[in-house]
Amino acid sequence: MQSNFVCQIETNARGFAGKAALVWDNGSLTWSELDRRAAGFADYLSRQGATAGDRIALVVPNGPEFVIGFLGIL
Repeated sequence: MQSNFVCQIETNARGFAGKAALVWDNGSLTWSELDRRAAGFADYLSRQGATAGDRIALVVPNGPEFVIGFLGIL
């Protein structure tokens, strides 16, 4: 079985679902919330026509949106 960064994130989302994955000044996301939002962004990109190997620019402020977008792109 192949293991990469995305597989590790998904494993953490299953194993630590209710635990904090991201914490910032005004909030937090659990592992399951982070995984769900990143998967949702990945699905959005796919519906827009993005496929494996495409180059995607991510222009967002430093914050939870960056992490969600980065993981969704991966």
